[in-house]
Amino acid sequence: TKRMQKVFAVSYSGDARFIFSGSDDHDVRIWKAAASAPLKPLLGPEKAKLEYAAALTERYGHVSEVRRVMRNRSLPKGVTSQQRVGEAVKKSRQRKEANVRKNSKKGAEPARKVERKQHIV
Repeated sequence: TKRMQKVFAVSYSGDARFIFSGSDDHDVRIWKAAASAPLKPLLGPEKAKLEYAAALTERYGHVSEVRRVMRNRSLPKGVTSQQRVGEAVKKSRQRKEANVRKNSKKGAEPARKVERKQHIV
């Protein structure tokens, strides 16, 4: 959204119900992984409706229109692109550290840079 700054970290919760994103403005935002799923406990009719919808998508998943709709339900483009950028930065940093260790003398450990201090809320 317009309020968010650059996203530096994206992670799923342990039960994969939520997505956590950390941005440059020191905010952690919590998103529902399944945006249409309600957070409240479901009543009987609501639960039956969701189960029926899941059964329909499973039954008619081979139809091209249904496949297209199911395929396009994903994370926002900005979140996925920032996730890819973060992974590339992490791999680059790991490769650089491995090269420094590989090309330095035995027993001589290079001085490590202190990472930017982050506020933990």
